[in-house]
Amino acid sequence: MQLKNYAVLLLLLLISFFTQAQSTIKFTLIDAETNTDILEIDDEGEILFNDIKNTALNIRLDPGDIEPRSTLLILDDGTRVIEQVEGRAPYALFGDIGGNYKSGNLGIGNYTLTAQLYDRGGAQGEIIDSKTISFRIVERINQSPTAVLTTSEVAGFAPLEITFSGEASSDDEGITEYRWDFGDGNTSNEQNTNHTY
Repeated sequence: MQLKNYAVLLLLLLISFFTQAQSTIKFTLIDAETNTDILEIDDEGEILFNDIKNTALNIRLDPGDIEPRSTLLILDDGTRVIEQVEGRAPYALFGDIGGNYKSGNLGIGNYTLTAQLYDRGGAQGEIIDSKTISFRIVERINQSPTAVLTTSEVAGFAPLEITFSGEASSDDEGITEYRWDFGDGNTSNEQNTNHTY
């Protein structure tokens, strides 16, 4: 009989452990000027600084299925630690006034973000859920484009119509325009074009 009780206790402990390990907490990067979501921040995620450098930012904690009485958000970038206690939603790292997000500084670097959900106000009492993630804000350096030209003909007699294609060309930020100069005063801005010599 005792062995059965121990097995039940062990099963309950395992269920409790795995239930706690499956936190539903999420973190969302917010445009604090427009109060709109930019993206969900994933553990070991990477955010491109080029995409956010002129944006007023905040980070919102989404507690999932839990309704905490208060939350504690902690952001550590290796040189400074920011802590914010919030008593009602939205739970924001840099705070808010009536749902209007305040903005804070998030520059290039590595960050550790921790959320703790409490069963009492003022980040007091028991921690009922917590989650820690790491993420990076990195600067992407624009690479030179690669121009690839293909033609329908390479030699022939005049008048010779040739089809030019730039379809195989590429750029890390996307191709914004094409410029063809046919050497006889004629030009084109199409990806694929024809010219008669």
